[in-house]
Amino acid sequence: MSPSILWELKAQGVPVVYHLNDFKLLCPSYNMVGSSGTACERCKGGHFHNIIREKCYSGGTRASVVLAAEAYLHRWLSTYERCVDLFIAPSQFVKQKLIENGWTRSRIEVLPHFQSLALKQKPHPGMTAPILYFGRLSREKGITDLLHTMQSLPHIRLLIAGEGPQRSELEALARKLSLNNLAFLGRVEGRSGKIDRCFTIHCLSVARL
Repeated sequence: MSPSILWELKAQGVPVVYHLNDFKLLCPSYNMVGSSGTACERCKGGHFHNIIREKCYSGGTRASVVLAAEAYLHRWLSTYERCVDLFIAPSQFVKQKLIENGWTRSRIEVLPHFQSLALKQKPHPGMTAPILYFGRLSREKGITDLLHTMQSLPHIRLLIAGEGPQRSELEALARKLSLNNLAFLGRVEGRSGKIDRCFTIHCLSVARL
């Protein structure tokens, strides 16, 4: 959805709460991860042309130009500053990054992600149980670091559940590292016995930032 709708909401007097699901306000490619896969803040201060120079957006040069132009336009119009009443950040880290980039502290509140499912205690699966990564396979998740780590853990198996634009790159890296303790499960529907017997990893989200 285009940010231009914010102006219509403003004109109609509709209060706007903007949930920060990504870093779009700071980085036109949304994730603050450079082409090398490391943390990147080159667009800090509104230097959005760096998305083109660094080639960090997987959609290609033309798409990068469009994203940079959109970012410059709405910065010039002060779209978000003038049309959004309150920003919701999922963590203190995200709030701090916005503040570092000049956003008003008092207009940002932190509301962590949450879930209301009952906690189920399960028997310890044992120290040699497989490790499970589940989620989108993309550069900002830090999965390449996980694969390199598995080289030193040949006695433990890693299961990767999910799909994403980085899958072929990760499969190539696994072959290069000769990882025989790794399996790509793809998209997993419903419950799986393989998953139930694993340790799950909950800390690989916006890795390296």
